[in-house]
Amino acid sequence: MLASTILLTLLAAAHPVRLAAPGLTFANIGARDGEAYQSYFVNQMQLAGGVTVVTQAEIAALLGLERQKQLLGCEEASAASCMAELGGALGAEGLVVGNISKLGGSFLLDVKVVEVQTARTLALISKRVANEEALLNALAEGAREISQKVRESLRPGEKPPAAEPFRLRPWLLVGIGGLALAGAGSFFAVQASDRSTRLTSHFASGGLWTAQTNTWEAEGQAAQIAAIAFFSGAGAALITSAVLAVLGAPPNQRVGLVVLPGRVNATWALNW
Repeated sequence: MLASTILLTLLAAAHPVRLAAPGLTFANIGARDGEAYQSYFVNQMQLAGGVTVVTQAEIAALLGLERQKQLLGCEEASAASCMAELGGALGAEGLVVGNISKLGGSFLLDVKVVEVQTARTLALISKRVANEEALLNALAEGAREISQKVRESLRPGEKPPAAEPFRLRPWLLVGIGGLALAGAGSFFAVQASDRSTRLTSHFASGGLWTAQTNTWEAEGQAAQIAAIAFFSGAGAALITSAVLAVLGAPPNQRVGLVVLPGRVNATWALNW
């Protein structure tokens, strides 16, 4: 019994509730604003997780505009059969229907999800808000509320999908290290260029070798070697980062990078 329950829960989690939104109706609201409100509501439902929504444009593409109008314009007596046909054609378990009306400066929001097979209401929201900003908030809150109620009704026992906690990926860590090395290489490259410019200007003006020019030369050579070493390390790190991003990190790995004057030692140990 326990095994069956676990299996059903896993199957439910793997198959989100599929809904269809053939289109809300609007009163005293422009067509473009109405489309924006509906699109926002549908997107918020899908962001809530656990449901997928076939949009009005997708329905028209699947069924054809004329057939869609016929099914949505059924008489009340045959509404149940039309709803079943529409849901069956789209593979949807429920239909999102309702209306948004503007009365004076306020808005009325009435939206529900109706089960295709039984025509019962799975979820319902009905709100009155004072302005458009409040309407957008109500649409977002209502979308989450409806999504949760639909999941609870059609996927009983399923927990809402939890957001995956943010964590740094190995490829990202290696990439950040590569960028840091590139930054250090750029610093030493600028130092080497500065010493070279000083020497060039000094000798161009007729100057001779002095203790200062010797110092500039030594500093320039050291900076040039350091720049080459850091740039080499950066290249190795960025290539490694790209490989990890494309192929994925192995279960157990150790990456080591040691930068020394004149050379870079890199180690990458993988344990599968």
